[in-house]
Amino acid sequence: MQSSLRRGAGGGTGWDKTILVDLWGAERAVHACEEKEIDRFVMISSRGAGDPESRQGPIKPYIVAKHVADRTLQRSSLDETILRPTRLTDAEGTGRVAAYVDTDPDAGDPIPRADVAQAVVECLGRNATIGHAITLYGGDTPIGEALRPSG
Repeated sequence: MQSSLRRGAGGGTGWDKTILVDLWGAERAVHACEEKEIDRFVMISSRGAGDPESRQGPIKPYIVAKHVADRTLQRSSLDETILRPTRLTDAEGTGRVAAYVDTDPDAGDPIPRADVAQAVVECLGRNATIGHAITLYGGDTPIGEALRPSG
């Protein structure tokens, strides 16, 4: 039970949890922020959510739920950033990632949950990430540097 409190549904749970947590819960959070006039939102999505048709197998319902939740956020009045990490691990954070803005490479290293959490905090302080979907893998670039706009 404890692990279900700190994680979303993922690809290994049933449709019911995927819909309730990763779709319905995310949409409710977006709408609640709009109602409370909170203007900034960083969504933790999933690699592949930009193109759910390209995914197959038990992970597909999860990816579709993430895609629809992302679209809800993008269509909202909120200043949004979407983080799309690859496979998450419980390893200790490294403070380093590989970040791909508005692209979704097919392969890369798994990423510690702690590094995704640090990326959320970094995005909240960086208006340059607003309006972007950023795919995250484990990597060698310090998180703050990886999230800086290029050019």
